[in-house]
Amino acid sequence: MRAMLAMACATLVTTAASAQDWGDAPHMVASNGAIIAMPALDDLTCPQMTFVLHRIDLSGYRGPDPLPKGHADYRIFDYEDRLTRRHYYACMMNAQKLEDPSEAFSFGFGQ
Repeated sequence: MRAMLAMACATLVTTAASAQDWGDAPHMVASNGAIIAMPALDDLTCPQMTFVLHRIDLSGYRGPDPLPKGHADYRIFDYEDRLTRRHYYACMMNAQKLEDPSEAFSFGFGQ
């Protein structure tokens, strides 16, 4: 059953990857057979980073624990970790900043 689920995820990941134009982005085949495109981090927009992260997650290449450096899929894990950090700082932290901090108190109180 688990092998069938892994194959379904790998198929979904490959199909989703073909929907994006990654050009000459390097690809890696995970130990479970999933093909994962790893485009350059600097070239990705926030929606693209989100897409790549979802695709990596759907691949099922690892469980919930971090991988040791000697693991066959460590290169994917390292890429995922760097992408997650970049996504968080570029898309989550910066998206939530208010230009004028006083705007945070300009609503929700009796006028």
